[in-house]
Amino acid sequence: MFGLDLFNFDMFGFNIFGFNAFGFDMLNMFKLPSYLGSLSQIIIYLTLAVSLLGAAGNGLVLWYLGFRIRKRALNTYLLNLAAADFLFLCCQAGFCISHVVLGNSQSTIFFVVTFLWFTAGLWLQTVFCSECCISFAFTSCCRCNRPKWTSIIICAIVWVMTVVAVLTTARACGMLQDSFRLVACLRYHMASVAWLVTLMITASGASMTLLWLSCCRLRKFPKFYRVVKTTGSLVFVCRLPFVLYWSLRPIINFLMPMFLPLATFLACIDSTSRPVIYYPRPPPHR
Repeated sequence: MFGLDLFNFDMFGFNIFGFNAFGFDMLNMFKLPSYLGSLSQIIIYLTLAVSLLGAAGNGLVLWYLGFRIRKRALNTYLLNLAAADFLFLCCQAGFCISHVVLGNSQSTIFFVVTFLWFTAGLWLQTVFCSECCISFAFTSCCRCNRPKWTSIIICAIVWVMTVVAVLTTARACGMLQDSFRLVACLRYHMASVAWLVTLMITASGASMTLLWLSCCRLRKFPKFYRVVKTTGSLVFVCRLPFVLYWSLRPIINFLMPMFLPLATFLACIDSTSRPVIYYPRPPPHR
């Protein structure tokens, strides 16, 4: 009577004009129109290559920061950030290999698992950038009053809160083979989008603030602070598309079927580039 026949609710998803917005087949990143098949295959192989390279690089970072260097506050953040990138890239490589070898299509669970590690990395990156900015701006105060176990506690809270936030939203939206709850899905989804946007703005703002403070005070960045300068600029280039896909999944799947593979590839590039940034530069020759 009022056009409600265009909307179909069922236990597996929310169908809008025949398009499943939250159901099992929503996030098949490899199921594309035939005319995009060749391009999608190229992106899949590129993503696989970048993921394997990045997983090896972040594995070396984990080994170096975990066993070869003294444990400090900023090193703890970098260690956890490398762990999040390592898990994200390993999942991407595993799913790409599964598709190439077995030809398996991916369900929503694939996206939830990879987005979980992606979000953990984004949150840890934001915390690291903020910590560097505060430490650089208030050097003497932070050295005297900062508790010893602060970085470990903050990283533990980030991991727990990320798992809770992502899985709660995914479960409410029927992405974990649970029943779809419209009101709860909209509420949790809007909260998660606002949270992710806040993280991205904070990371970029801390990076720009740190750069401005360094120029005004004519001081050089301490060790690893160049990570903040580089990663802050890469947030909107490499991580924004993945966040945008999470925010507007139904619309993007319908209008731009190639968006998710491209966003995944850019996110893998960002996680793979970090070990290169961590690598210490040799001192200049005199």
